[in-house]
Amino acid sequence: MEDNDLVLEQTATTPYVEAWCDLQLICMGGTASEEDSMPVLKPFNNWLKEHIDDFVGVVTLEFNFHYLSSSYNLAMVDIVRQLNKYKSDVLDFSVRWHCKEGDDMYYIGLDYQDIANFEFEVVF
Repeated sequence: MEDNDLVLEQTATTPYVEAWCDLQLICMGGTASEEDSMPVLKPFNNWLKEHIDDFVGVVTLEFNFHYLSSSYNLAMVDIVRQLNKYKSDVLDFSVRWHCKEGDDMYYIGLDYQDIANFEFEVVF
C-alpha cells in the first residue's frame, strides 16, 4: 500500500473502502447498517479532498453494497454530489453500482444515477 492509498476494513456493520491513487480506482461495499456513517465516510471524504488533485482522466468507482442504512444512504448522496463538483475538463468519474435486479440496492443505484453528472452504470 502506498502512502496516498486508503484502506478501511469492513466490519459487521460498516463497509470496506479501498482507494488507490495510482490505479485511479475506488472500491466500497459490504453492509452499511451502522446509523452513524461518519467513522467510515469522514476519513474517505477527507482522503478524497486531500488527493483529488492527484487524479487526471477517469477515476473508476466500484460500489457493491448489500445494505445501506438511512445515514449511509444520505452520505452516499453527498458523495455523488461532491463528485459532480469535482468533475472538470481534466477529471471525470465512472461508477459501476453492483446489485441484484429489483432489490433495494438496485433502486438506490437508480436514484444516484439520476443525480450524477458523470457515467453511472447500474450492473447486475
